[in-house]
Amino acid sequence: MAACNQLQDTLKRKLAVAKAARGYSWQDIAAIMTRCGVPISANHLMAKMSRGSFKATEFLLLMRLLGMHSIELGDVEIPELDEALLELESKRHE
Repeated sequence: MAACNQLQDTLKRKLAVAKAARGYSWQDIAAIMTRCGVPISANHLMAKMSRGSFKATEFLLLMRLLGMHSIELGDVEIPELDEALLELESKRHE
């Protein structure tokens, strides 16, 4: 669970920085998302941001409208994931 929390925190910070840089309000973002076929209110967007619980389509649309064309996930430290992947790879080569 710690890995998910760390990833959520990192992504929320990146979204918040991009939102601030654009100067958009949650109302602006909700209106654009609704126009693009993802109906959502500003309050619902803020709640999802707080929880870090966007659907993949919502997250990708949000990234795009905030001008975020990529996220470097290699910058996110997730020790549990690294350990699990090493174990899996070692078992595959036995």
